[in-house]
Amino acid sequence: MRRGTKLSRSKTQYMCMNERESGGMVKIQGVEVMKVDEFKCLGSTVQSNGQCTREVKKRVQAGWSRWRCVSGVLCDRRMAARVKGRVYKTVVRPAMNLNSLHPACTLFFTSLVH
Repeated sequence: MRRGTKLSRSKTQYMCMNERESGGMVKIQGVEVMKVDEFKCLGSTVQSNGQCTREVKKRVQAGWSRWRCVSGVLCDRRMAARVKGRVYKTVVRPAMNLNSLHPACTLFFTSLVH
């Protein structure tokens, strides 16, 4: 009986961060594994050069998308300010989710938003 994790040689990819030598390669049973510059893990994009521009742009876009969805409520004069604040806090702010970003990314993100 065979146990363990099955690994697809054709679909497997790898990414190196802070790479010192650029000539290295990874092989699995004689098949070379493809190297990628960015990797998506649990919905977040990680880049090999340490930047977070793609992730930041995605969150800004999500925030604006949510803003467009609820702009009718937020811009309505007849709606109470308290309700507008609650809608913003529950719909727009979580879409941006600043707290889960790396601190350096957060500084870059705030410069894009403001």
